[in-house]
Amino acid sequence: MPDVGPLVMPALYVLTAVLVVAVIWAGDGVFPYYLTVRPLYTVVVLGIPLVAWALQNPQLLVFVHISGAFIFVGGHAASALVAFQLPGETDGARAQALLELSSRSLDWLHIGLAVLILSGIAAGFVGHWWDRPWIWLSLDLLLAISAYMYAGNRSTYSSARNRLVEGGAAAWDAEVQGMVDRRQAMLFLVTGMAALAAIAVLMIFKPG
Repeated sequence: MPDVGPLVMPALYVLTAVLVVAVIWAGDGVFPYYLTVRPLYTVVVLGIPLVAWALQNPQLLVFVHISGAFIFVGGHAASALVAFQLPGETDGARAQALLELSSRSLDWLHIGLAVLILSGIAAGFVGHWWDRPWIWLSLDLLLAISAYMYAGNRSTYSSARNRLVEGGAAAWDAEVQGMVDRRQAMLFLVTGMAALAAIAVLMIFKPG
């Protein structure tokens, strides 16, 4: 049986590159928006983990990383509530308000995601972990679930919100309601929690 050990790291490099492209594509303009419409906002957010890295303080990096994780998960709270509330909503105006609330909460989600990824990358350099498969797998899982969530949101909640913006409350018909059923919300919740749990296991036990 051939030794595939030397191929593991190159395969992870390629997988990471593919997932970065997938996240940018699935984000559907999210990254250009923050770079062009809110550049100062973006610089401040990205500067937090960069300052922690510049200080070469592992404890500070861990604190920033965990804080980013809390903000990232907390940023999902409104979206999760909306996702489970919408399937039973019959009033188009209320549905439109709920979708707008979900959209406004995404800023916090993106703040958490940016801090989480950058502080994790910085911690990898400080801890000299980038030759270990576990840290690449952690990053790849986060990128994969982000791409999945972005793509799923674009075809469901973003599409429903756009239809309501264009057609008003009257656009909340059976077709639009079908985009945001409870099964889709549950699928997002379960896959997201499973991915975060797997990442936590990799970070705590650092296998390989």
